[in-house]
Amino acid sequence: MLFRNRIEELFLRTEDLRLLELTEYLNAKDDWVPAKVIADHLECSTQTVYIYVEKLEQLIEHEKWPLEVEVFKSKGVRLRAENVFYIGTVRQTLIKSAVIFKFFSACFHETYHNSLTAFADENYVSVPSINSYLTEFQDKIEPYGVKVDRVNFKLIGDENDIRHFAVIIYWGCSIGIEWPFVGVTRDSLMSYIEEYQQIFDIEYHNVAREKLLQRLAIVRIRTNKKHFITDSTKLDELVHDHPYYHKVAEVHRDFFSMLSGENRQLESMYLFALFQTFPFFEDNSSYVNANILFHRMNNTASWQMTNRFVEGFVETYPMEEHLIRTSGVLGYLLFLQTRLLMYPAVQPNYHSKEFAILQKDYPLFMKNISGIVEKMYVAQGESVPSNKTAFFLQRVAHLLTAVASMRKYEPRVYVLVLSQDNQIFENSYEVILAQSFNYNFFFLDKLEKHHEYDLIISDSYYPEVEDAKKLIYWSPAYDNATWKQLDNKLAAVRDAKLEG
Repeated sequence: MLFRNRIEELFLRTEDLRLLELTEYLNAKDDWVPAKVIADHLECSTQTVYIYVEKLEQLIEHEKWPLEVEVFKSKGVRLRAENVFYIGTVRQTLIKSAVIFKFFSACFHETYHNSLTAFADENYVSVPSINSYLTEFQDKIEPYGVKVDRVNFKLIGDENDIRHFAVIIYWGCSIGIEWPFVGVTRDSLMSYIEEYQQIFDIEYHNVAREKLLQRLAIVRIRTNKKHFITDSTKLDELVHDHPYYHKVAEVHRDFFSMLSGENRQLESMYLFALFQTFPFFEDNSSYVNANILFHRMNNTASWQMTNRFVEGFVETYPMEEHLIRTSGVLGYLLFLQTRLLMYPAVQPNYHSKEFAILQKDYPLFMKNISGIVEKMYVAQGESVPSNKTAFFLQRVAHLLTAVASMRKYEPRVYVLVLSQDNQIFENSYEVILAQSFNYNFFFLDKLEKHHEYDLIISDSYYPEVEDAKKLIYWSPAYDNATWKQLDNKLAAVRDAKLEG
């Protein structure tokens, strides 16, 4: 589950969002930044910039962070760290102190038993204001199947959705910096992590361990408050006769020692199914291979969708079949489909810069993969849900471009490089072009065949060509504007071939 709104936008008001953006911007620049430049970035006046700078100084002093904000009218503003400091701490602190986050956490833990009026008074907010904030918050989280009960301070919705929503919220806010839960300690859950490591024969890296600990904490807190998983349909398919389940069930029997009967069994099944939505297993591990075999032999819904995608991919890219049928790739595809099965309200990352780059660099590949994914859902008898297709497309695109060289399937851009210097100089240009621009280059070497070229790149003189539109001047030594001009020209050539 990823958010249309960044997590900080769910909880922070405009002033704190601007304060966070200022901090991250100054940290990224790591140098003097003129106030006017900051104002343009924050879309505010320079006077407002200095107000935010003063607030940042107050926050740094209050938290005793090893940071210093320097301000000189002639130079601008600079943020300096006196020693090692994780800038994400600023984000976490602002979110934790936000009144809406406090309200959400109170609803999740169910530890607040006073009225909304009392809550507003304790947080120095008027009742109309808190109601307005909560209405806005509810609108933002509506797509995820979770609602807030303002009277009883509880979360309302399917228990499966509530848990997954809490997982993303708490991890996104804490990022492993600080334990965010009340009533369940991190140390009390570590013994289960150690037992899981023995069962699955793996060594968790730090991030995977902390994520799993938070998931265990969320399950423990919800079951302590008598909120249980009730639908066993999805769980049966993911758990029944799985070769690893009986081992893990022994651990869960202790974990759910306070429960009895059906609740204990369903919660144990839920936790085991959760493992299949968490890709922390290495390629060719015994668990990954056993999981693939389990899904294949039982022809689960996850396997059917995975197999449809694999067959569609192999039909489109037959030369890459040996890569997609590896246990690592199949295991990851199964993880994606199992997550979509368990959490149908999952959302793509609408702020993914990496995915935007893939769309720009691999337009034909992205078009083909998108078509395969849509056919996959149509074959399942579903209308194509945009959130599922976008989520799966984002993840699988990153995976496949990492394991296979998909650049060669993009339209070829035929280029001639000409220089008044020697051939070695031209060859070095070709290397720089291939390294610096993300296109499927094919370099040619005969000017007489200029009509076959898509582009002629020259550094310093005007060669005689019939079609001057194919000529562009460029050199690695030119400024950024010239690099951008060439990039735009290359994109136009490629896009024209795609449309043709």
